[in-house]
Amino acid sequence: LHWCVALVAVVGAQICDPPPPRTCVGPATPAEYFKQVLVGQGYDRTKRPQCGDGAPIVVEVQLYLKQLNEIDQKTGTIAISGYFRTWWTDPRLVFNGTKDGGCLDEIVLSGVTTKRIWLPDVYIADATSHDTDGVGMLTNIFPNGTVWRSQQVMFTVQNNLILGRLPYDSHIGHVDISSFSHRPDKMRIIARNGEPRLGPSGIGIIAPPMIHSVWSFEDGDEGKGFETEGRVWAEDGWEYLRISFRFSRKPKFFVDQVIIPCILFLLVSYIQFWVDPAIAPARAFLAVMPVLIMRTLSNAVYRQMPEGSQNMWLADVLFVVTVWTVLGAVQFGIVQAILIKERSRAKKREGLKQVQDKARHMIDYAHREGLTLWELVERCQAVPRLASELPLGIETLPVPTKPSDREENVFVAADEAVAEGIKES
Repeated sequence: LHWCVALVAVVGAQICDPPPPRTCVGPATPAEYFKQVLVGQGYDRTKRPQCGDGAPIVVEVQLYLKQLNEIDQKTGTIAISGYFRTWWTDPRLVFNGTKDGGCLDEIVLSGVTTKRIWLPDVYIADATSHDTDGVGMLTNIFPNGTVWRSQQVMFTVQNNLILGRLPYDSHIGHVDISSFSHRPDKMRIIARNGEPRLGPSGIGIIAPPMIHSVWSFEDGDEGKGFETEGRVWAEDGWEYLRISFRFSRKPKFFVDQVIIPCILFLLVSYIQFWVDPAIAPARAFLAVMPVLIMRTLSNAVYRQMPEGSQNMWLADVLFVVTVWTVLGAVQFGIVQAILIKERSRAKKREGLKQVQDKARHMIDYAHREGLTLWELVERCQAVPRLASELPLGIETLPVPTKPSDREENVFVAADEAVAEGIKES
């Protein structure tokens, strides 16, 4: 019991003791900073720093590239997520740091409190979409008036992707940044630690180690981060900061799924030349099926690629292989047409062989009599006569029945041969 009473007395004494006196001078919280520095000095957030002295304010920009969310090769857009960082100096925000007897070395603002100070109107010039819902934002103010602002960004930029060497293609992704309302005489935008001039300077992009299943980054080794330089250029009186990075495709997917199958199906189409031409179904399958498969592969590739007029190495490979397979199918059709004609001629030749002896006898007769082929045909034509008109002892021949298919082919072949001989004479 005595111990409990003593403990309560000590705790009560600590609660009732007044806080120790402050030994620092200046604001100790953001609320005090706003009251003493902003409100007390009549801070106007609608006016840019250094307004009226003729010197432009320099805003440093840097993108912390967190991830490439998507690269749409069909539309040429790149979806990026990361942190957009800016630095500038506002002399009106100066306060005493701990070295000068102040209470804080930085004022941390977040959310809506950030909007109580002047912010540069920096925007992404080549952005097609910019998602600002639910993004984080952080602003730090340092004693010398330097402001550091970081904002989570998710945006899509339009780029010109050159796919001529697909699937061994490399690209340069870029983001163009500028001021929306201030020309270079009022605001200069440069990369972090850069110089306020045209040309390359500073560090525009910082990226942590990133591993992507489709793309590799040429500015750094696999599994390591990279940094790239910024470049300032001018157009129509406005300055733009371009920050860029290089990335190249990992070609394994297209090699395994497109190029190697193309070669294999071309070989399958070539196999038909070793198949007996008389086996039409087998040759038809080997000739037509590779053409259909190549058409399917081409459609699959163009579902991901732009349907423009630019030449692509992979598309050229597909086109050449398709042409070769189509030529194989055309050769199959020509061979089949020749075989049909040969079979027709073989039937005629068989018919001539059947009447070969009689034909020679008639030719010899025509030579002895000095007759032409046409006169020989007219003389040898059968003349219908009645049985009563025939000499005694000659019996009438029975009416022939319908000839068999073999006999009919022989007669037809003989008639056609005679007709061709008449044309020649």
